[in-house]
Amino acid sequence: MIHLNLKREMKSEPSVCFLPGRSFVAGLAICGIFLFAQSPALARNGAPASTLPSHDQIVQMVQTANASQKAVDADQVGWAYFHHKDYATAKVWFEHALKLDPKDPDGVYGLTASFLHAGHLDQAESVALAHPNHDPRMRTLYGDIYAQRGFQSHQSLDYGLSVEQFKHAQKYRPLTHAELTVKADDYLKLKRNDDAERIFKMLNRAAPDQPSADGRQAATAKKKVDRKTDRLPVGDWKTFKAKFVSRDGRVIDTGNKNVSHSEGQGYGMLLAESYGDRPTFDRMWQWTQTHLQVRGDHLFSWRWSPNPAPGDSAVSDPNNASDGGLLIAWALFRACQAWGDQSYHQASRAIVEDLKRKCVLQTRHGPLLLPAEIGFLKGQQATLNPSYFIFEAYRELGEANSSDEWKSLENCRLKVISHGQVGKWKLPPDWLTVSPQSISLPEQFPKEFGYNAVRVPLYLAWRDPRSPLLRPFYNFWHSFPSSRIPAGVNLETNQPLGHPASPGMKAIAQWITACVENRPIRVENIPALGKGEDYYSACLKLLTKVAIQETNARAAAN
Repeated sequence: MIHLNLKREMKSEPSVCFLPGRSFVAGLAICGIFLFAQSPALARNGAPASTLPSHDQIVQMVQTANASQKAVDADQVGWAYFHHKDYATAKVWFEHALKLDPKDPDGVYGLTASFLHAGHLDQAESVALAHPNHDPRMRTLYGDIYAQRGFQSHQSLDYGLSVEQFKHAQKYRPLTHAELTVKADDYLKLKRNDDAERIFKMLNRAAPDQPSADGRQAATAKKKVDRKTDRLPVGDWKTFKAKFVSRDGRVIDTGNKNVSHSEGQGYGMLLAESYGDRPTFDRMWQWTQTHLQVRGDHLFSWRWSPNPAPGDSAVSDPNNASDGGLLIAWALFRACQAWGDQSYHQASRAIVEDLKRKCVLQTRHGPLLLPAEIGFLKGQQATLNPSYFIFEAYRELGEANSSDEWKSLENCRLKVISHGQVGKWKLPPDWLTVSPQSISLPEQFPKEFGYNAVRVPLYLAWRDPRSPLLRPFYNFWHSFPSSRIPAGVNLETNQPLGHPASPGMKAIAQWITACVENRPIRVENIPALGKGEDYYSACLKLLTKVAIQETNARAAAN
């Protein structure tokens, strides 16, 4: 016998879920529009309820059910509570009905609907699977379970999983207008613009509304941008993988005793996402976690050696390199955007939080990202590497994590670069020292614009191809014949370094020249990756092509 609690039988709570056969999307942004769809209450036979049972009627139902001990009467009480949105009490009565009659179809249906409406999707599915029957209403509930999971995945940015859940829902019932709208937006986020446009067009023809109209317009616009956008040459990526990526995902620095480091893994993952190569991306990420993410936090030891000295491990120095962590976090965030796997975003966010906690230094110039957690701060004097200033990564990660601090980091680094220009050509050094009083050249590093700082113009142009800070690099490179561009310059003597620029450096110079001269440049204008290029030159060249593609796409979209 179940006793009635007279203090809670009229309890009413707001619904947080979808009712069977219907959908509810609250506050979900679709193409800038908030979409709302409200479900009617579910009656015992699946139709909207006309009137709610009164307090006296519920008391009578409970007395009847306790006296008769029949499943049908327990079901009546369960539905009475269900319509008052007291799903917990409804669940108790439907469970009681199933104890009285384990094959009671209304009990199975009501219990599943109660779990579903209370937001307990796993329990709802478990009940349905444990009580198989041929009640056609259960197919609708199965569809509702998967559709609600689709909404939840979309709201957590896992667009790929959202699409799969909606596909499962369609096996049991047609998708509603709201569900199709979200599925189309999933496709839009996954850059499957043809699929998105097809669904939005269908929705706009069937029942025109603002979200479907805006979605169709967005998908069509993105398709036009795709047609105008350069394509990254597949041959370059095949060459890069063949030369520099092991079968297990290790990126090999062929110019540095075949070691691997967090920078290389970050560059490799960033390129794999840009080329749409998820299997290679996942292998790189798995290797990185296994071999470099071994410090006890979410950051990465900076170097791994395939041939450690006797008595040493492959990771002999646990210190991190902040640019490597930043690149990996950026690549993971982009992978989440591309493939809809929320685990990438979660990993990215954890790395970003540890970088902020352990490597960001607050100064009177603003927040600065130290090159590593240890070794670059002495008193009030910090040693920085300007080539770690990856401006587009700051912007994207700042927006992804709703962090003003990353915007401040970007602004501060622009200030440091503008105040840290040295020598005849006003170039940034590979390393510089920042103190409360000044920005200067450090004593412990060569005073050069060279292999490190050559990445500064790449990152500046990736963020803004019209940046006035690009002009000094242009002036330097155009002081030499194109066939004799040096790899860098001594900033004290103004003498060029004694070795020529690599093909990757020349690719950066070629792009910066086009930016400063305000001339169009396409990916195809940069030479293909040569088989004789080493790891670093190859990375610079392929990253330049990715940056050109993305900045051209932004320009086409505007």
